[in-house]
Order: sequence, then structure tokens, then C-alpha cells
Amino acid sequence: MKSHIRLIALDLDGTLLDSHRQVSAAVSQQIDRARAMGVEIVLASARPPRSVRPIYDLLSLSTPSIHYNGALVFDLRNAITIEHQPLPLSIAQDMLAHAESTTCVHAELLDRSMMAFDDVRFPTETRRLFTPDVVGPIKSWLTRDVTKLMFTDDSAAIEMLARSLINAFGEASTILHTEANLIQVTSRNASKGKALKTLAAQMGIPMDRVMAVGDAANDVDMLRDAGVAVAMGNACGQLKLVAETHACGWIAPTNDHDGVAAAIERFVT
Repeated sequence: MKSHIRLIALDLDGTLLDSHRQVSAAVSQQIDRARAMGVEIVLASARPPRSVRPIYDLLSLSTPSIHYNGALVFDLRNAITIEHQPLPLSIAQDMLAHAESTTCVHAELLDRSMMAFDDVRFPTETRRLFTPDVVGPIKSWLTRDVTKLMFTDDSAAIEMLARSLINAFGEASTILHTEANLIQVTSRNASKGKALKTLAAQMGIPMDRVMAVGDAANDVDMLRDAGVAVAMGNACGQLKLVAETHACGWIAPTNDHDGVAAAIERFVT
């Protein structure tokens, strides 16, 4: 089995990164060992390119990466878009009618961010790291298809909005409510699993020779489609069930206990 894996797809937050948002020495060493064996490493995140770049550079990667839960496949080394699956403008505009007045609307287009107002109450991880490119009335910047649409608010408002959006747009888009204060919306054609399939095919690697590692609901199809499915010890119940029922699945230690390192050692090195 160890010689079987040719590509490892790694989620970032809650998986590759520990609770301090760092890559541990043990994880870095195992990634280096896998790469020395010719194994490709692909980062697969909800984050935009600018937020993934520091980790990509830290690991000295050269492979394309997956962003926005699969809506964008991007060559970080050369700043080139490989595949883009945007959310149609019409759907984004219709969704705004469901948002409360206190809800902050965000959008990402490729590697640029726009916000209705700078929501310091519930900043996303990317907002903690980067200043938005545009802050202002939604109508001034929501003028074309977007890569990802987001809503932030208090948990009660977000829970109600998530139910409303899923009921109205669940078949027309991909709606993820994996964090208490955040809803993420992408094209129905976008997912980490679909993006990983596309990327693996372009690299000439069959999916049964891919190991996928994650911790959240947006990693479900990525794990289901991979030859080896690894859920972190801190993963949500839905993802742990995918690993438990997979033909070659495993629940690794948590992200604070070098779970990625343990998975690579178990299945690759």
C-alpha cells in the first residue's frame, strides 16, 4: 500500500495546520519524505490563493492547488488560473433577498475580495490575514459572476439564513454551513472532490492512487473519491463516517497530534 500512493491531497485548517495555524516539524518532515519518494502534494482549501501562499511556500511546493472548496484550481507558482467554476451572478443576487440587514455579505473573485462592510465581529481566517480589496455597497461590486459568496453574522441569524438558502437554492448551488458564523456558497459544479479529480487526471494519476486527508464536511467528496480516505481525529462526525465506511479509510490523530504525519507514515512512507 505504501508504494501505491502517488498524490496526497491535504486540507489546511483543522488538518495540515494545528490549532495555532502552524505546520508542525513532524508533519513537515513526513511531507518532505513523501516528496522525496516522488509523491505529489496538493493543498485543497476553502481559502483563496493569497491565504494559501505562505503555507505553499513554506513547504516549497510546485503543484497546483485547490481553492474556494474546489471553485478554483490555481497555479500559485506562476499565478495562473487552471480551472474556474464561478457562481452565477443571478443566483448571488437572488440570495441577497434572504439576508438580514445585519448580515455582512462577502464575495471573492479569483484572488480579490469584496465586502459590504468590514465585519470585525466575525472575521474569516482570510480576513484576519488580509485587508479586503473593496468595501462598499453591494450593488457597486456585485456586477458579475463570483468565485465564492459568503455571509457572516451571529450564529442564530446564520443558522436561519442557511436553512433558507438551502431550501431555496440548494439545488442550484453548493451551500456550506460548517462554521457557526459563516455560510459559504459556490457553484453547484464546484467541490474539492471534482477539482481533485480534474487535477489528478491532468497529472496522469488515477484516483485510486490518491490519499485525501480532511476534517470537515467540505472534504466529504474528496475523501469518498480517493483511494485512501483519512479523517482527522478532530473531524466532524460526517467525515469520520466516510473514513470508517471507505474501503481503505482511517481516522488519524488530531491536527494537534500530528495526524497528517501519522497518515503519511501509515500509508506512504
